[in-house]
Amino acid sequence: LISQIASIPLSEINVDAAGSALRNRDVESGRVRFKYVHEADPRDDWADLHFHRRVLGVIGVVDCKGTPANAMNTAYAEFHATFSKYTHVLDVRCFAFEPDMASAEEQSNDKHVIVIPDQGVDHLRFYMTTMVNDYASSLLKILESLYQAKQHDKGERQSMLHVPFEHTLAIDESNKNFRKRTVGRMEKLIGDICLVAGSPYDAQLCYLSAAEAARTNNDWMWLAAALEAWSCTVLLLPLPRDMAREETFDVIESKYLNAISYYGKVREPSAMALELEAMLRLARLLVGFGRHTQVATLLQPVTLMAAKLDEGDSIPLMCTLALIYDSMRHHRKAAFFFR
Repeated sequence: LISQIASIPLSEINVDAAGSALRNRDVESGRVRFKYVHEADPRDDWADLHFHRRVLGVIGVVDCKGTPANAMNTAYAEFHATFSKYTHVLDVRCFAFEPDMASAEEQSNDKHVIVIPDQGVDHLRFYMTTMVNDYASSLLKILESLYQAKQHDKGERQSMLHVPFEHTLAIDESNKNFRKRTVGRMEKLIGDICLVAGSPYDAQLCYLSAAEAARTNNDWMWLAAALEAWSCTVLLLPLPRDMAREETFDVIESKYLNAISYYGKVREPSAMALELEAMLRLARLLVGFGRHTQVATLLQPVTLMAAKLDEGDSIPLMCTLALIYDSMRHHRKAAFFFR
């Protein structure tokens, strides 16, 4: 039931549009989209580069019906131990279904615990929608506070954002050239926060600034990430009045190809995964626009790149390639990758 509530209109959430720091957020037509996963690695090495890879919220579900009196306390302790592993979590909720009265009263003062009594299916669906909407509102408020904090700290000396392979290098963070990269990296992070918080226009401005700073400092990985993210904002925003749909996509395709080439400039094995992800995202977009010839050209080097991956990574990649070719009705090519 909870996983079905994955797309929530901003108009149904308690969002203060007038007093928001994100003045360009479209409250009337914007939406919050939740991506539910049953399990996730508590640590994603690329979380600094791509904010959306972070686990930002954790929801626990406890079925208390017919359980011992102290079962709720034990379950919540397990839930707390679970979400504590995720260092980037902004807020959590634990939905306890049909607890005994003693447990319900004991947990009633904890805002993270939502006690749900026995009730009809229709009323339960309405109630859960209201609770998830409230959770979405809380996350948006925290994201907005985070955006304001990062904006306020831009002029201060900040800790450096890293990509995985930089942790293994002897990098002097006091180095002037390296410190210059902080500006562009922080702009990319702020843009990601804007995008996740539902303001692609604000995010777009940040990504342009981040890309310029990264280009000036030869920070190829972050330049690629900023261009890729900028392309996403163009897809989300209304078409410019002076540009047709095809012309807009031409711009997106060009930026995405640039992003892929900049990922390729980073001669680190771990960076190849992001290059492949970007190629697959662009391939799906090209399929949507019926540009099958460009898809075939784009994906030509992927097979050779996949040979450098271990089996655990190459199998999902081959399945994705098969699905892309199948969506273009290239069934023989799809079968080749499914084999």
